[in-house]
Amino acid sequence: MSQELHSLGLVSWVESANNPETDFPLQNLPFGRFKLPHDSDWRIGVAIGDQVLDLSGVGIVASHDISRLLRLAPEPRRAVRQVLSAGLRKGSQQAQAWAKHVYPQAEVELGLPCEIRDYTDFYVGIHHATAVGKLFRPDAPLLPNYKWVPIGY
Repeated sequence: MSQELHSLGLVSWVESANNPETDFPLQNLPFGRFKLPHDSDWRIGVAIGDQVLDLSGVGIVASHDISRLLRLAPEPRRAVRQVLSAGLRKGSQQAQAWAKHVYPQAEVELGLPCEIRDYTDFYVGIHHATAVGKLFRPDAPLLPNYKWVPIGY
């Protein structure tokens, strides 16, 4: 399924998604949050070309809480991606209904996708840890317990 979702031959009914210069073609559908100009609530959307698709508007999610979507197990997450990809493809049966829930990114307020708590990154390797450690402890960049205790920042 993953290979199908990333096939270079996929074409969308959202014309801007077919532009070779776009960051958000049909093969790259990032989740995020947005508000419509007349709305006070955040919605979950997916970028497609220079547009955003409202996932609650098309019935893919029932909540505006993106953390629920992020907590899904791998198989349900893949199923959501499959539904999105199929619905946004040129010739899709959903195109007409979904088009009512597509908004220009320039006309919506984009927000942080989710609340970040505590640590957001960990040292991923000894070279990374050594390089950063040299900034703070030039004479002893690695702490003695580096190999046994994860270091987050």
